[in-house]
This record gives sequence, structure tokens and C-alpha cells, in this order.
Amino acid sequence: MGGWLARRRFGRGASRLIGHLGVVELRFRVFYAEHRGRFLAAVALSIVQWIVGALEVWLILALIGRPVSLPEAWLVESVAQVVRAAGFLIPSGLGAQEGALLLVVRLLTGSDGAGLALALVRRLRELVWIVAGLLLALAYGVAPGTARRAVAAHHDDPSSAEHGRGR
Repeated sequence: MGGWLARRRFGRGASRLIGHLGVVELRFRVFYAEHRGRFLAAVALSIVQWIVGALEVWLILALIGRPVSLPEAWLVESVAQVVRAAGFLIPSGLGAQEGALLLVVRLLTGSDGAGLALALVRRLRELVWIVAGLLLALAYGVAPGTARRAVAAHHDDPSSAEHGRGR
């Protein structure tokens, strides 16, 4: 496909893009091969996060008087995950996640208010963690420039174990 595109006047940019995608794919394959443990840990943590999210949905809806079954809570969390992934260009998924939660919870419980309450409680939880992280950063004197300099120093340090890999 890349060769066909390269022969077209409009396709030169697309051909370059496909070449870059090939480089990204190669880096992923190398990562999977060299860091199998890290990859499996990331997958495991993702699954745990999904389970905890479903339990959070189940608990919130039970506490507001609109209980759902665990499989229904799993469904709600699954839809939230899909919307979060599909709406990655929307800052914090604002509006997209809320709309999806409102729709799915309404279909399951018949209540618009339950979906809205669920969305607001989840956003409140996110806000609490963001503020806690910012307060910790302030307490430890971490500033955006400090973090960038630390990463740059790590990459420039020849004694670093990861130096030179994946660039």
C-alpha cells in the first residue's frame, strides 16, 4: 500500500506516515519482546482498573438507590472505557463520558438522575485525585520544568540502564 501511495502525487505524505507507523509498530514489538514482564504487568493493571471501575459503578448506583447487578455495572464501565478511548482528543473526555453514562444507566435503571449522579461522583473522584497530586507536587517542590530537566538528565546520563534504548 505504501508503494502504491508513493507513486501518487497526493500520496507521498501518506506514504511517509505509513513508514512512521511501521517504525512505531517495530518499537512496540521490540518492547513486547524485551520487556515481557512490564507488558504483562501493564495488561494486568489495566484489567484490575476495569474491575475496580465496575465495582465503583455498582457501589455508587447502590448507594444512590438505583442498584444494578455486577454484570450491568461491568457493562456501564465497559461503555465508559470505550468512550474514554474513542474520545481521547476531547480534554478529559468532558461531556462524552457523562453522556455515555447518562444513556447507559438510563437504559438499565430508567433514571436520568442516576446516570448524572454517577458521572458527577466519578468526576469528583477524579478531581480529588488531581488536587491531591498537585498538593503532593507542591509539598515536594516539583515544578513542570523540574520534571522535564530530570527526564532530560536521565536520557543524557550514559550510566543510565535505559540510555540509548528506544530512541
